[in-house]
Amino acid sequence: MRSFKSYFFVLAALLLVVSFQQCRKKNNKAGILVFKKAEFYFHGSTDAGVEAISRYCKENGIEVKVTDDAEVFDDKVLKNYYAVIFLNTAGDVLNPAQQTAFEKYIHAGGGFVGIHTAIDTEHEWPWYGRMVGANFESQSEVQDAVLNVEDHSQPFNSFPDSTLKLKDEWFNLKNISPDIHILLSLDEKSYKGGTMGSFHPVSWYTNFEGGRVFVTAMGHNKELYSNEKFISHLFGGLKYVIADKKLPDYEHLYKAEEKVGGTTASGLTKTTVACNLYEPMQMDFFPDGKIMFIERRGEIKLYDPQTNQIKSVAKLDVFTKQEEGLLGFAIDPKWEQNNWVYFYYTPKDDDIGPRLSRFVFKDGALDKSSEKIFFKVPLLRGNLFHAAGGICFDAEGNLYIATGDNTTHFASLDGEKADRDLKEGFSQIDERPGHEVLDAQHSSSNSMNLIGKILRIKPLPDGSYLCPAGNLYASTAITMPGFENQKQDDVEFQKQLKGKFNPSTLNEPGKPPVNLPADDPLLSSFGRPEIYVMGVRNPFRISYDNKRHTLYWGDVGPDAPAFDSIRGSEGYDEINEAKAAGFYGWPYFIGPNSAYRDFDYATKKPGAFFKPERTINNSPNNTGTQIMPPAKPALIWYPFSNSKEFPLVANGTRCSIVGPTYYCDDYPAETRLPDQYNGKLIINDWMRNWVMAVTLDSLGNYLSMEKFAENITFSRPIHMKIDKKGSIWVLEYGMEWYSRNPDACLSRIDFVKGKNGVAATNSNNALQWNFYNGNRSFYQTGNVLPYKLEYANTATERMVSQNISIKYLETEKKPAELLKEAAESFKNNKAFTAGQVLIDNSDCKACHAPDRKINGPSFLDVSARYADDTAAPGMLSHTILNGGGGKWGSNVMIAHPQLTKKDADEIVKWILSLHRQSNDRVSKEGRYKFTIPPTAKNKNGLFVFAASVTNSGDAIILRPSLQQAENADGSSGSLRSYSKNIDGAKALLKELKNGNYLLYKHIDLKNLQSIELSADVDTKQNQTGGGVLEIHLDKADGTLLGTINLPSLAESGKLQTISLTGKNVKWPNDDQYHDVFFVIKNESAGLRPVIGLDWIKFNLN
Repeated sequence: MRSFKSYFFVLAALLLVVSFQQCRKKNNKAGILVFKKAEFYFHGSTDAGVEAISRYCKENGIEVKVTDDAEVFDDKVLKNYYAVIFLNTAGDVLNPAQQTAFEKYIHAGGGFVGIHTAIDTEHEWPWYGRMVGANFESQSEVQDAVLNVEDHSQPFNSFPDSTLKLKDEWFNLKNISPDIHILLSLDEKSYKGGTMGSFHPVSWYTNFEGGRVFVTAMGHNKELYSNEKFISHLFGGLKYVIADKKLPDYEHLYKAEEKVGGTTASGLTKTTVACNLYEPMQMDFFPDGKIMFIERRGEIKLYDPQTNQIKSVAKLDVFTKQEEGLLGFAIDPKWEQNNWVYFYYTPKDDDIGPRLSRFVFKDGALDKSSEKIFFKVPLLRGNLFHAAGGICFDAEGNLYIATGDNTTHFASLDGEKADRDLKEGFSQIDERPGHEVLDAQHSSSNSMNLIGKILRIKPLPDGSYLCPAGNLYASTAITMPGFENQKQDDVEFQKQLKGKFNPSTLNEPGKPPVNLPADDPLLSSFGRPEIYVMGVRNPFRISYDNKRHTLYWGDVGPDAPAFDSIRGSEGYDEINEAKAAGFYGWPYFIGPNSAYRDFDYATKKPGAFFKPERTINNSPNNTGTQIMPPAKPALIWYPFSNSKEFPLVANGTRCSIVGPTYYCDDYPAETRLPDQYNGKLIINDWMRNWVMAVTLDSLGNYLSMEKFAENITFSRPIHMKIDKKGSIWVLEYGMEWYSRNPDACLSRIDFVKGKNGVAATNSNNALQWNFYNGNRSFYQTGNVLPYKLEYANTATERMVSQNISIKYLETEKKPAELLKEAAESFKNNKAFTAGQVLIDNSDCKACHAPDRKINGPSFLDVSARYADDTAAPGMLSHTILNGGGGKWGSNVMIAHPQLTKKDADEIVKWILSLHRQSNDRVSKEGRYKFTIPPTAKNKNGLFVFAASVTNSGDAIILRPSLQQAENADGSSGSLRSYSKNIDGAKALLKELKNGNYLLYKHIDLKNLQSIELSADVDTKQNQTGGGVLEIHLDKADGTLLGTINLPSLAESGKLQTISLTGKNVKWPNDDQYHDVFFVIKNESAGLRPVIGLDWIKFNLN
């Protein structure tokens, strides 16, 4: 886990901020609170923003207070402010109690202004995202762009311009609320980096749960705060928020409407069985379902699901400094035969370090006298951290043990004066005498010790253990003595506990074997045979996937907030995988093998950047081999700030943890999770409180990730494990470090199914249109419809085999016929090019995405670069087949010999088509205004919303709200038509007799206000008039929606309008489509026609 001491300087900085309460004036005047707390990145524009806001408030006689102390989020303090401004906030800035206070403030009528990264704040607080009105997804470089003025109303946009040109960093957004009123939007054709298409809000306002809200995504560029039009716009928003200058009224709080109970949005529920735990660490299951778990301070506890009781079964007396204690626990796979359990812990009086021990646990008791020590891990002592400590078994009985690098993240020893030139937060390679604790080359990259590693052994009954063939320094199995026979004090004997480098570990699945020259010094390198993974920093939690035969772990990285030209890479946390033994780079590389520079701490001079192909550990603190194997990159990596490669991980302080891989067929169908999680790796971040499900391809390459159990609130999950039913158990550490926490819990995640065993929330479609509360059958010209495409999972959203379109269609075909054709097209993949399908079925997406850089450039960037290059198709096709590099930086593209030349050509053809289409693409979420194209001959056509991915899609067809009778989808037999001149125009009418009906298929009755009819009673047509028109659902004699009394008297030369309003009908609230039958009833008419019907109009709210 990340050292808690790593936040020392953050806390120190906060202490330098003058206490907010001390700064308040005694007169306690009402005013505006400017909150500027940023967890990971302080904007250079923040001071300019504070100055501009302060100047405005002074000119308008308003008190203003500025702080980055979250303690002000308290009812007693907030009640004094008209509005709170979040100015360039970033990360998780409020704790749960402060969040509650802020929600209450808004519910009391308080105002909110969000500026720039206020949108990029509190990602794991859903209420905040709803209030702000959108979520951050990615950003462009700082550049000029054209903004469209969507609303000129005062006070927001008091200038007459229809467009503005401003320079800033531009955000791409997602989850845009349909309730916001948009003021400014971006023209994506005017700049580079936009991914939203034609709908790209920048500023907006709304009323939210009792409070007024104004938000602008602008504010990164400090020059904006001296730009007259931006300032006018910003303070126009502030004027709106504090228009009445009323303080929040805590006596009259907003009350949310009660929601109908049912399954949560994801179908996943959390059941907590125990709380108030004291630093829980790891758990495992006994065959009878009982759960044993450990707490860092030595407690060993047993939970019985039959009685729902927890009891303490033993306590080990442990050393708890340096993040040590009781850290790891696993039950032997053959426990029913041998009763063995394993612990990784540091006894209180042991001067060496943590040990791996085995005990007998039988009949509910731990026999301490049965302890067998396999080995101890010698550590340096001092103000050191990174203990790691997780352990787990694989299906073959191999035990994996994670150890940390036993260093500190500081650049100076305790008592030494801090030296800023040494630059903390980068690699730890201080080779000065006496600074061994600041040199991870003594640990992580030292092949002759056991720290900064993941070890793999097979415990043997007598207390010795086997180092399996396939370890990094074990080509064949090597048996090692147990601790009592390891002679820790015998230096010469310790030197003999080594193996020779295993060259087979260089081979990777799907790639040609590596054959080193016989004289390559790597072949003669050596190391401890227990080592499976070398070069890790703090691999706190590990997990083994027995189907993929892959070890996964989270590695907590260093703290550097940005690349430094002297030291090298910024810091990343990592999620790693090992299909074979290997070296993972620390302290020379981090993340995607991003390199550090060699650095002389004595002279403060940098050397060359380290090279992952061959690194030499020539530190005087290294007791192992000098030649490092090639460094392997991380599977997933992310910094403090937003990640371009993995945007879902958000931002803020970090502590990566890995969980299990979920395979649905391992568990009963009645209790397992949905198939969408099959084969997915569960990961989480201990600091950011998110949990993700990661999709990998057949070779284990990253494809995508999606939020897991998004509806569930976690409190720092520290270990996850799956039981026999397929439920996921979670140990939550709680919010306070080193403490017994009321929110430190043992919980279970279950999947709840709806009626008839169907998942409560899963659609059969991989994607579907969401019109929020909008009607899905009719449109009215000029109306604006909010929409959003919703995907079953993130993997689907990232597919390149997807088409999205909104089109106006002039056709004689009925909507039902068109829907049937669309369904057939989705099923047969008719909407996609061969290139799209080939990409989705290959490993291309591991390095590329349609609209964002991953390891390689986005497909859109490739298309733009080679748009006018006639030689590009052949060159790109050759690169796909044969590999290459140098065109997009240092990354190399691997060869794809499994593809044919024709396949590669099809892929290139699709990629190069993207640039031409990019400016015309339909946004995945937006607002569509129904406008009939001026060139349309038929002004009563259909609007077709269609979206599809491979083998699935969703189409919604909207027809005009006014439907001519002759265009009905069906009728009771052949109905006579006749024409009539009405106000100089010819109208075509359908003649209806008693029992006749008109049918309109697949109709959404949601959000309807009334139904109107234009009817004719004409004695010349022998019509009787009178009677009623009944509206039935799904059958001519089905559920009666309502009745309309028909006119009985003719009006010369006119049609009569009659209606069914909400007063006379109860619209169905089932969110389903219905066939609607309009049935004439007038038995006294006999065989004579009753009326002529011109049109039916479905009036929308």
